[in-house]
Amino acid sequence: MMKRIYLPLLTTLIAFSIVGCNNSIIESAYTDVNVIENASTNKNIDVIEEVSADKNTDVTEIKQINSEDESMTAVEETLEDPVMEIGIELNTDDVKKDYKINDELDLSGLKISLVYSDDKKEEILTEDCVISEIDMSSYGTKDVNVSYKEFSQSFSIEVYYDVTDIEDKTMYSKTSLNVRKGPGTNFDKVGTLSLNEAVKCVGQCENGWYKIEFNGSDAYVSGKYLSDTKIEVPEVNTDTTGLVFDGDVSSACRNKALELYSYVPSNVKQAIVNKGYQVIVSTNSAWTDGHAGTYYPTGYVGWQGRAIAIYAGSVGKVNMAVIHEIGHFIDDYCGNRDGHGFNSFGFRSSSTSGEFQEIYRSEVGASGFPSWATDCYEDYFAEVYWKALVNPSWCQRTIPRSYEYVMRQSNSI
Repeated sequence: MMKRIYLPLLTTLIAFSIVGCNNSIIESAYTDVNVIENASTNKNIDVIEEVSADKNTDVTEIKQINSEDESMTAVEETLEDPVMEIGIELNTDDVKKDYKINDELDLSGLKISLVYSDDKKEEILTEDCVISEIDMSSYGTKDVNVSYKEFSQSFSIEVYYDVTDIEDKTMYSKTSLNVRKGPGTNFDKVGTLSLNEAVKCVGQCENGWYKIEFNGSDAYVSGKYLSDTKIEVPEVNTDTTGLVFDGDVSSACRNKALELYSYVPSNVKQAIVNKGYQVIVSTNSAWTDGHAGTYYPTGYVGWQGRAIAIYAGSVGKVNMAVIHEIGHFIDDYCGNRDGHGFNSFGFRSSSTSGEFQEIYRSEVGASGFPSWATDCYEDYFAEVYWKALVNPSWCQRTIPRSYEYVMRQSNSI
């Protein structure tokens, strides 16, 4: 705000020298400002005295001079700040925000206002603004930017894949699966499906996602993780045949070994015993040469007979080794039975077959296994077996051919 102030001044403080006659200019002798006085009789005239620029003030003094007695009066007056443009405001209540792929952007319901510093608003035409270009050929959340002069605001729209209606079809989740608001991972999660949970599919999107009925509303899941039939889950087998503990194995390591061994099918456990093996969980790291586990097909140093040795140095090592090393046993068992060639460890193995080597080359990259589990056929075989027993649904959707081959060997024992 600017303030204009009229202050009473004593004539005795200001000396005026009158030059000329009516309408003459009288200059103040004691101030650095000019005073304009109309010297005609019987008229009081407002005279503006502007405060010099070096004075830090927004006050303007206006003196009223009485021509008869040269007395002065003053009044305070407020000057308004200038009204300025400060931004734009968008009203998108009536704007279409949901689109299908390649639809045209529709801004017919958009209302744009120019906002002033006094809170007043003025409507602006859409054609007077600059609207950002939007890629409507891909799905997802898109930001529409509206610019006017130096001001800009934006709002969001959603572009969906076209959905083809299908007859109600029941499908099953291959794993724990996220349910989303739209057909893509960029849409908000609205729930989850558990392994083998049935869902009713009512539509299919161009990108392979399915529209489903979920909690009374429409939602979407990835078709990669749905199946026409339920996933076969191995039964828990509490039989500990062939499993022994050596040394002071911690309860945590012992429990982890028992948990993992429960995934191993009974036919494999019986084959371990029949072939003269034992699965030995030991605190002696020398027996595995420092590794998490070691498979000894020709006899285990420090133990009578063949062995599948597991180092119980930590729960992590036990988790890595129990089923993996049993996988080597299955590879060896089937390789000798079927007359396959020798692997890099010096024993016949099923993983040296032409069939498995072709599968290895086609799926090893998708497995995401660490390098030590992918640098040779036999380690890849053993790692697939571990994943196949513990997380079969992951194997079936990620490395399905590897899963099928390894489980075929396991079931054939």
